[in-house]
Amino acid sequence: MVGKSILNLGVPQGSILGTLLFIIYINDLGLFDVFIYAEDVTIGGSKESAAAEAASMLNHTHDSFTANRLLLNKKVMQKMFNGAIHAIRQMKKSAAHQ
Repeated sequence: MVGKSILNLGVPQGSILGTLLFIIYINDLGLFDVFIYAEDVTIGGSKESAAAEAASMLNHTHDSFTANRLLLNKKVMQKMFNGAIHAIRQMKKSAAHQ
């Protein structure tokens, strides 16, 4: 039998309500395209100013997670650009300057 404990922040991993609570917590990210698989989140968009939008997405995500007392695992965070090769090169140049 598992004892009772008080949880002051976050979502208990592996709990019955964990996934539902996680979805409620990240509901603030509605400004962007959000794809959820279990407790993994992919945030994206399709804007012409993708590099600037990527920085905005990360800042908004960080603020939202901080407000909800959740942690971002920066060790597994990745960014990925999709599109025509010339557009990707331009996005990478723009992202490098930010």
